[in-house]
Amino acid sequence: MSRIDPWNLRQIHLDFHTPGFVPVADQFSAKAFFDTLEAARVNSISFFAKCHHGYSYFKSEIGTPHPGMTTRDLFGEAAAEAQQRGMGFLAYFSLNVDEVVAEAHPEWVAQFKDGTPVDSQVLQDGSELYWRWLCPNKGGYLDEFFFPHVEECLKNYPMDGIFIDMAGYLPGSCFCEACVSAMRAEGLDPDNSIDHNKFNSANMQAFAGRLREVMDRHRSGMRLEIGCFNAWGEARKALGTISEFYVESLSYQTGWFNFPVMGRYVSNTGVPVTGMTGRFLKNWGDFGTVLSAHQMKLQVGQHLSIGASCTVGDHLHPSGRLEKAVYDVVGQAFSHVERLQPYCSGMERSREVAILIPEGIESNTAVGTEKVGAIDVWDCVYGAGKLFMEEHLQWDVLDPSMSLHGLTAAVLIHPYLTTEYIDKLEVFVTGGGTLIVDANGILAPESIAQRWNEFIGVTSAKISEHPGSFYRTLDPAIGAGLPDMANYVHAPGVEIESAEGSEVLARVINSPCVRSREHFYGHFHGADMVEAGPAITSVTRGAGKVIVLSQAIFAAYLNTGYHAHRTLLSNILSAAIPDTLIKTDAPTIMEITAGKKGGRTVLQFLSFIADRRHRYSFESINEPIPQSITVELRTDKPITRLFEPISGQKITFSETATGIKFTTPPVVGHLMILVE
Repeated sequence: MSRIDPWNLRQIHLDFHTPGFVPVADQFSAKAFFDTLEAARVNSISFFAKCHHGYSYFKSEIGTPHPGMTTRDLFGEAAAEAQQRGMGFLAYFSLNVDEVVAEAHPEWVAQFKDGTPVDSQVLQDGSELYWRWLCPNKGGYLDEFFFPHVEECLKNYPMDGIFIDMAGYLPGSCFCEACVSAMRAEGLDPDNSIDHNKFNSANMQAFAGRLREVMDRHRSGMRLEIGCFNAWGEARKALGTISEFYVESLSYQTGWFNFPVMGRYVSNTGVPVTGMTGRFLKNWGDFGTVLSAHQMKLQVGQHLSIGASCTVGDHLHPSGRLEKAVYDVVGQAFSHVERLQPYCSGMERSREVAILIPEGIESNTAVGTEKVGAIDVWDCVYGAGKLFMEEHLQWDVLDPSMSLHGLTAAVLIHPYLTTEYIDKLEVFVTGGGTLIVDANGILAPESIAQRWNEFIGVTSAKISEHPGSFYRTLDPAIGAGLPDMANYVHAPGVEIESAEGSEVLARVINSPCVRSREHFYGHFHGADMVEAGPAITSVTRGAGKVIVLSQAIFAAYLNTGYHAHRTLLSNILSAAIPDTLIKTDAPTIMEITAGKKGGRTVLQFLSFIADRRHRYSFESINEPIPQSITVELRTDKPITRLFEPISGQKITFSETATGIKFTTPPVVGHLMILVE
C-alpha cells in the first residue's frame, strides 16, 4: 500500500522532457534534492522514468537511456532516497508521446483522417508542440515495448505507484486502419465525433485496466494517476483502477474555471482528487518563470476549497538541480495547505444547485470543442459556474448517473438525453426542484423529443439562424433591476413555441436580418425589430418548475460579462433558491464554499483580484487586497464556536432567526473558518 494518503497529497509533478543532445544530471544530489522538497513541505513526487522524447532515466535493457546520462541511474538514486525518507514516489511514464519509438516505428504513429501522421499540437497561445503521437492500436507498441518497460521498472525499483501522462488522443485522431476497423466492428461511425471520442476514451480506459492488472501482480494497492477518466460521463469508470484523479488546471492552459468544474465533478465518485497547477507563468516548461507566493496560494486554495489535495507541476533543470526560488514559493503555499488539510481534505461539500453535464461527448476535457448548433457547450458550463460563484451559491457538477438528492435547482446545458434520464429529472422537478433548461438542453434527440418537449412545455424548437438576439422581460420579478430596454445576447439561440400551460416570462426580438454582405445593418447586428417567440418560459410540474431559456445566456454572460444577464439570471435563481445557505455582502470576486467534516461546517473564502492587461494577454493575479465581509449562515443546530484554524483566532457571532451572522477577519487570498 502507498505510504501517503491520496486525500492529503502535497505533491510535486516533475517534468523532465530533455532532448538527447543536452547533458543531464551533472549537478544532481539526491540528498540536496530531497532536502529541498522536505523543506517545502512536499510529501510526494512524480519522478520521470520515461519522458516525451522517449528516453529512460533508469538502467533499462528495454528502453533507451538518455544519451546525456552516461554514468548514473538518476531514477534509481531518487527512488532509493524517497524510500529512505518515507516520501511518496510515483514513476512517470509518457504513454502516447515517445519520439524514440516514433522514429524507430513510424508505422505506430497515429493518423489524421487524410492519412498524415499526428505530429503537431497548437496550444491556446498559438505556440506549437512537435511531438508525434502514437496509437496504442497500431502494431505491438504496448505489448512489445510499453508494458515490458513499465514492468522492468516496477521489478527493479521501490515506488508507490505510477503516473501515466499523454493517455489520450489529439482532436481529430486517430484514423489509422486499426482504429477505423475496430470502430466499425463495434457499430461506431469514425466520422461522428461523439462515436470517435467514445472509442478513444474506451481505448484509454482499457489500457488503464491492463496497467492496473500489471501493477497488482507486482504489488496490490499501488497508486495510479492517469487522466483518461477525466471526461464527462467517464468518471465513475475509474472506480477500482486509479488511486486518485488528478485535475490538471494551469490557469493559462485550461482557464480559471476548469478546476472548479472538473474537480467538483470527479469528486462525486468518492475517489480522492488532487488539483494540479504549475509553478509556471504560462504553460508547462515555461523556464525562467515562477508564480508569486500569493498567486500560488490562491491556486492551491482552489484545490482546498472543494476538499481536494494539491499538486504543483515543475520542470527540472537539465543539470538536475531544483530552483530554490521555485521551492521557496511552493513551501509557502504547502505550509498553508499542510495546516488546513486535516479540516477539509475529503470533506462533504454543501450543494444547492448543480450543472447537469452530458456523458462522454469528448475524450479530452481540456479541449472544449463540442457544440450544439453554434453554441459551445463548455461556455455554457463555465458561464453557469461563474455565475454560481458570484452569487455565492453552493454548486456541484453531475452527470446522468449521479444523484440529484439535496439539490434545490439544477441547470441542464446539453441535449444528450435518454428516457431514463428524463424519468430522473421528472422525479426531481415534481418533488419540488427547479430545472433550468439552457438553450443547449432544448434540442433532444428525435426519438425522445416529443416526450421531452411535453415535459419542458415546448411544442417546437429549432436552432436560430441569427448569431444573437434580444430579450425583453414580461414578468416584473425576473426583470427587476434590468435596463428598461431590449437587451442583446451575444450568442446563438433556439427558436421555440411554448405549449399551453407554459407562462412566457420574456420574449425574443431579432434584428431585421442576419448580417451578411448582401444584407447588413451598420457595424454589427441591427436593432430590435422583429418579434421571434419566447425567450424564457416557465411551466409547473408537480411541486416544482421547469424554466426554459431559449437563448444561451450563461455562455453570453461568460464571454461578455454583460451586467443585465447577471441580473436576469440572479433573479431566476433567487426565485428558485429563496433560502440560500449563505447570504453575504461579499463582492462577486469572492468565492465562498461550504462543506462538512468531522462534525464541523468548513467555510472557505477565496478572493481573486486580476490585473487589467492587454486584450490579447491573460489574466494575472497580483497583490492581495485584504477585505472583511459579513456572512449570514443558515444552520440547523446551535453554534458554539467559530474560529480560524491556523491562528486559532475566535470569531464573534450573533444569532439570527435562521442561523448566525458574523464578520470575517480580512481575507488575504485564502481563508478558512470552522463552525462548531
